[in-house]
Amino acid sequence: MADRIIYGTGGHARVLAAGLNLTAPPILGYFDDRITQPALNGLPIVQYSPKSFPDAEVLIGIGNNEIRRAISARVQHQFGIFVHPKAVVAPDVKIGPGTVILAGAVVQ
Repeated sequence: MADRIIYGTGGHARVLAAGLNLTAPPILGYFDDRITQPALNGLPIVQYSPKSFPDAEVLIGIGNNEIRRAISARVQHQFGIFVHPKAVVAPDVKIGPGTVILAGAVVQ
């Protein structure tokens, strides 16, 4: 499993980070288009560039569907998959790159 970076620093990203911190590998940092602080939880926040964290998988931590779609269209990194340990996912479900399933979700 590759290292991960979260795109976004708002509430959705923070919930995603909390879940990711329960599993390995580590989060390397955050991408954000409107940087208002240099770091979040001790991890760097940088503007998106394909050259930043080139081997990391990206998970988009943005709740707005339209913004998330626009970002996903321009990201050149590989997308990761995250399923929170407290989510319930049926064994026959196929989960594709870029999928984020948070705690309490039931996917059948």
